[in-house]
Amino acid sequence: MNDEELQKLRNQQMTNASANWPGYRQTPTPDTIDLSSLKNLAKKIAGLFGSKTYTYAFDKPSITSASPTPTSTPKNTPMSDKQIQEGFLKYASSTPLATQSGVISQALEQLSPQIDPKLILALALKESGGGRDLVGREKGLNNNYNVMYDGKLINYPDLQTALMGGENKLEGNVQSKGLIKILNSNLYKKYRESGNLEDFFNVYSKPEVGNPPMQKQINDALELMKYWQ
Repeated sequence: MNDEELQKLRNQQMTNASANWPGYRQTPTPDTIDLSSLKNLAKKIAGLFGSKTYTYAFDKPSITSASPTPTSTPKNTPMSDKQIQEGFLKYASSTPLATQSGVISQALEQLSPQIDPKLILALALKESGGGRDLVGREKGLNNNYNVMYDGKLINYPDLQTALMGGENKLEGNVQSKGLIKILNSNLYKKYRESGNLEDFFNVYSKPEVGNPPMQKQINDALELMKYWQ
């Protein structure tokens, strides 16, 4: 057997041995690749993923920002005398209403469950500094909310009458409704149903009659309500 025949025999033996090796797959040379088979394989692979073309964009996603100032208030939640007092004292250590938290707490229990009591407390700060602006005044006694009648500030004999109503001896024994009953009335029905502070201030202090702009009133109220958060 010459050298050429010996080499052919060795190659044949190596081929037979490799074919019997577990997991062995003979890699075809470029000359033995079946192009039609590759095309068919490519079609099958493409069919697994469908024909839709996906474009992946890595740009920063657009974010729809919420309104910078919320305009609604949560429902009524009970507040203790201590909570009410602490909020007024955070505002100022000399806040007169801090000493009357018990009367305020009892009045807030009668407030509609659709109204956040923190709004009522905040209004007292907004209108009279929690009673500080009433010190030494001859008109508007105990009128922490600057309630007016015929364009004049009303005097109340005490805070309870100002909040809950009753006979007002300082105003000719008239029957005062009090702030709580007014807020629970049909006058504020739209606000109670929506919880939207814009509906509240459209009744309480309309901007078009000389009061601050609507958004400022809303912002101020929300800021003052934080004393009780």
